[in-house]
Amino acid sequence: MRVTGTDQWRRIEPPRPVNEWERRALTIILSAPFDGHEHLKAQIANARVFEESPTDPSVMLCVDPTAPRAIASDGRPWSGVVPIELGGHAVDGVPIWALLDVRDGYLYFLDVQRADGAPLPVPPELADMELQRL
Repeated sequence: MRVTGTDQWRRIEPPRPVNEWERRALTIILSAPFDGHEHLKAQIANARVFEESPTDPSVMLCVDPTAPRAIASDGRPWSGVVPIELGGHAVDGVPIWALLDVRDGYLYFLDVQRADGAPLPVPPELADMELQRL
């Protein structure tokens, strides 16, 4: 699942650790309680980026498969977008957001976008964004 407007993602070999901005964004999103958020938060420590978008701060993540999986309220491993997002506005007023997608109980995709689909080459200032329930 790649929501950005390009398929020209950069493959990272070997996968790199998450950078400070990515770590902070994941930590903020996972600071709000929902079923499985504690296991997802624990996965940040060993999360790696295996692909990154050339137009925005979106990244594809992989996690050690021996890490505990996040379990949803129905008892199955979490899959899909978590019910929390970071929302804000770019300097030109266009809404921006950061969503976290989980696959089979593991961190998978940090999606950072502008509502108009235009490039977002510089990560937004996290202090200017707010947690919102979806």
